[in-house]
This record gives sequence, structure tokens and C-alpha cells, in this order.
Amino acid sequence: MKMLKYGVITIVVMIVCAVLFLLVCLLQFELNYAKKIDLSFNGHLNKLSGSLLLPEGQAPFPVIIFVHGDGPQDRFANSSYTFIINAFLDKGIACFLWDKPGVNASTGNWLNQTMEDRADETLEAVNLLANRTEVNSKKIGVLGFSQGGWVLPKVAMMSESRRHKADFFISVGGAINWERQGDYFTRTRLQQEGYSTAEVETVINYLSTINKLIKKQASYKKYVKLIQLGNSIKGLNSSPMSKERFRFVSLNINEDIENKLQYIKSPFLAILGEKDLNVDTAETASIYQQAFSRAKHPDYQVVVLNNATHGLLNANSYNFQLFSQWTWQAQLRYLIEGESAFVPGYLGMMGDWVVERVKR
Repeated sequence: MKMLKYGVITIVVMIVCAVLFLLVCLLQFELNYAKKIDLSFNGHLNKLSGSLLLPEGQAPFPVIIFVHGDGPQDRFANSSYTFIINAFLDKGIACFLWDKPGVNASTGNWLNQTMEDRADETLEAVNLLANRTEVNSKKIGVLGFSQGGWVLPKVAMMSESRRHKADFFISVGGAINWERQGDYFTRTRLQQEGYSTAEVETVINYLSTINKLIKKQASYKKYVKLIQLGNSIKGLNSSPMSKERFRFVSLNINEDIENKLQYIKSPFLAILGEKDLNVDTAETASIYQQAFSRAKHPDYQVVVLNNATHGLLNANSYNFQLFSQWTWQAQLRYLIEGESAFVPGYLGMMGDWVVERVKR
């Protein structure tokens, strides 16, 4: 009985320790803002709901506006922005984020948007913040993640006709050309799955045929038929995208920002991951460098971080194309590592860069 009693006590102690450890891990995912102000604004026919997070200190603060990547993301991107937000707040920089159209409290449907629509709503956010006493109206920046990178040049172009404009830009994991980015994503997926070079190129060539059909504004029915005709092609995802997704792709498939980067005259920082499986880092870095060099841009920086994923996490542990592919081991590791899961220098780099521009 005594041994049984000690055994039960040991198990209870282990459970308590495990729970305490889990609570400590979860605490690092808390947002460290001094004040949160929920705001709503009109963005291209939609009513958008977001949050302005203020740091400790005396207002007015410089502020960074978050522009989401692909998918139905809420304002905090399902908590994936936590460490990025905290890194800015620690440097005295406020953050503004909103739910995408049709997500949580925002009306509309993000799948009905063009990149111009997204730029328009971003500039509406700039205007909203420029009239807030908590914000320094001359120190408003825009941070675009992944797909958000296509939005930034359009924000710069459209700013010319607006009263308020973005004062600096940061792109994280941005691509150049919509179609080429899709090819890179598919090619990388197929290579990882072990398909031969010939099989990979067969898929890419067939996708090119599909893209040509989409560019001609073909009907969804014709698209589905063409997808199904490729059933026998090894590696081709023969499950058609939804009708809403098809419309979204049709609206944006011609996106290419190479010749639009010249419109960005404000300070610009691009951060890319060396091991990015979603975006061709080499192409993006090269075109950014060439475009800004040709335009004689006075203040730009392109940084490729070693061993970093698309989301700038450590590639040794987290190099997946989609979050749905994360193993339970990777999810547990991220829960434990928290901020340490990101490659060294990434989080601090953005805040330091903004602080330097604010001082200027």
C-alpha cells in the first residue's frame, strides 16, 4: 500500500509539473501591449475590424500596419504574429492589424479581392491612423507578408493621389510574379515528394496550359474539365480549386511587381528566407536589387537570412510549405521554443530598422 501511495504521488507530481511547464510555454505567446484599441474602418466596400496595439511610453508612436498573406486570416493570423508584434512593441512601435474581409468581425469576402483592393484598404488604414492622436502621422509603415508583398508597390502608387501615405515598407517572403511563384511552389513540392525531373516538368507544362485558360477568363466549368483531363499525369493535383478560389486566382493571376517597384520611393526593407519552399528567394532578391538600383532608390535593403523558411523559422525544424503539413512534433517544438524558433536576427532586425528610420 505504501509503494502504491508513493506511486500515485509521483504520478500526480509529474502531471502538475507538466501542466506548469505547459502554462509557462503558453505565457510566451501573450501579446505585450500596454493598450489595445479596437477600431473599424471602411475598406473597398467592406467594413473591416481591427486592433491598434500601443507600446509602453508616451504617444504619439510610430506605427506598422500588417498586410496579411494568403488565406482567411484573422487580425493576429491565428497567433502567428505574436512574436513579431511583441518585437515591434518592445521598440516603442505600435501595430495595427485587421481581420480579412469575411473573417471574424469584418464584412465581405477576401476571395473577391484584387491586390488593388487590398492596397486601397491598406491606404484607408493609413488614413485612419494618421488622424489618431496615439499615432505619429509622419511615421506610418506597412509590413507585407508573402502575398502582401504584391500589395506594397500598389500602396506606393496609389499614395500619390492620397492625403496620407506610407512612410516606409517592409516585405517578408514576398514574390515577384504570381504564375512563376505558383510554378516554384509546385516544383518544390514535387521534388520533395520524389518525382523525377521529367515528371515535374510535365506537371509544370500542364499547369501552364491551365493558367493560359484562366488568363483568358474562361469559365469555371472549362477549368474543371481541363483539370480532370490531367488525371493520368503523375504528381498533378487533379482536385479542382473551389469556385470562389478560382475567381480569386482569375482576378490576380497576372500580378507581377517587377516594373512597379520603381514607385516605392520610401525606405524599403525586404527579408527573405534562404530555404524558402514557397517563394523563389534568389529571383525575388535579384529583382529587388536590380529594380531599386536602376531607380537609384536612396534607402533600400534586401536581406536573405541563412537556413530560414518562408516564415523565417529555423529550416532544420520547421521547413514545411503549409501549416497543415506540420507534424505534431514540430507543433510541440514550436510551443516550447517560442521566439527561439525563428532564425537569429529576424525579429530584432525589423524593429531596429524602423527605429533608425523614425529617428531620421
